[in-house]
Formats: sequence, C-alpha cells, structure tokens
Amino acid sequence: MIAEINDRAILSLEAPVMRVTAPDSVFPFSQAETVWLPNHNDIVERVKEVIAF
Repeated sequence: MIAEINDRAILSLEAPVMRVTAPDSVFPFSQAETVWLPNHNDIVERVKEVIAF
C-alpha cells in the first residue's frame, strides 16, 4: 500500500508515509503474539504522528 501511495501521490503528500508493523525480529510463540503484533493503539499513535507533522 505504501508503495502505491508513493508511486501515485508522492508529490501531493503533506506528510511522510508511516508504516505500522511488527518488530523486525523472529516471530514469537503464540503466548507473546498479542504483545508483538501491531494493535489499534499502535495505529492511533502513527496517525497522530502524521497529523502532527
């Protein structure tokens, strides 16, 4: 999705494109999955960063 936005609208953007992903590490056991994967709070924080840019 980010690549499409950059390809089609890079000159129209007023803020950088941010990504919300899991850490760049080995996938944890299922018990730690909810801590490791992005959740709605992570997304909200990124949106706030883009809006404040």
